[in-house]
Amino acid sequence: MGAPWEPILAHRLYEVVKYYTIVPLSAVYFSMPINKQRWNSLPKDVQDGMTGVSGLEGARFWGRNFFDRVEGAVDETVKKGGYTMTKYIVPPDEVERWRSECSLGGYMGISG
Repeated sequence: MGAPWEPILAHRLYEVVKYYTIVPLSAVYFSMPINKQRWNSLPKDVQDGMTGVSGLEGARFWGRNFFDRVEGAVDETVKKGGYTMTKYIVPPDEVERWRSECSLGGYMGISG
């Protein structure tokens, strides 16, 4: 299963997926876009408030709340529902080998 924990819980994927491979290589895109004209029409203090909670700190917030904390909720839901979840954590040396392979030839051996 290649998804963060939040959609696994929200879409009840644990009901149909039994095996999970845990590997720190996924990239999940999350954004809260705004039209440039609308952005420019906002007062400076509102713009500052929005940019003050985004960027690196915003990424950390969403990472903790949409991944780190939800894994426990998934585990609890799986246990309460009597589902089976088998997790496999890819060993660090194998993850590093994958990273090396990808950096040598690009994604799937295709250089950009």
